[in-house]
Amino acid sequence: MAGAVASGKSTLARLLAADWELPYTELDALYHGPQWQPRPTFRDDIVALAEQRPGLPIVWLSSEREVKAWAKSLSATPPGTVDEEA
Repeated sequence: MAGAVASGKSTLARLLAADWELPYTELDALYHGPQWQPRPTFRDDIVALAEQRPGLPIVWLSSEREVKAWAKSLSATPPGTVDEEA
């Protein structure tokens, strides 16, 4: 989920996960280490998470540029494909 700080993204995601009986993982918890520094194992952790949960979408957007590129790719990429350039 994407949205402004303190807008209820995590709360909504937890509620949906519980209602749909799906696992919930907070990507910020995987990304941030001590003192909010990026964890060096983040990408490996995401790969492992995706392998454990095939078919569940995982989206990580860490900058305004990435959000805009991702939003653009939603309208430009045919369903079932991945836009590697976005």
